[in-house]
Amino acid sequence: MPFDYGGCKGNRNNFNTMEECMAKCGKGSHSKNDDDDDRPIADCHVTGCPPCHECLPSKLECPEGKSCPQYSCKNRCGPCEHCSDDYVCVAQTPRWCKYFKPCEARTCPKHPEAECVRLECDCFNTLYRLPNGTMLPWADCRRV
Repeated sequence: MPFDYGGCKGNRNNFNTMEECMAKCGKGSHSKNDDDDDRPIADCHVTGCPPCHECLPSKLECPEGKSCPQYSCKNRCGPCEHCSDDYVCVAQTPRWCKYFKPCEARTCPKHPEAECVRLECDCFNTLYRLPNGTMLPWADCRRV
């Protein structure tokens, strides 16, 4: 079953890296046997971190019986940045994006009740939130 994020608040299921996610959740779906695995989770002081990440004190919450790392890799780049080839965080959106307001001029013709939601890191694309919380891409808004 797919997970559709509607852009409201969030929950504790947010991770800065795939490693943090896998350390907390493991591979595949969660089952009773997942908690029985008492292997220690890798500490970045031992394993190192990928480019544009740094090894910081861990805030991971481990299930009972698991040994948690004291340090884990955290992404240095922000949500609208990417890691360049020389390991520098670079903004992905052009500076003029802060002046472009797509929701002021765009509506969802097929679903006029839908609210326009500007994507944080994208100047041009928007999503539309129906009253029930379902998010629609522009392709689902156009008249056919």
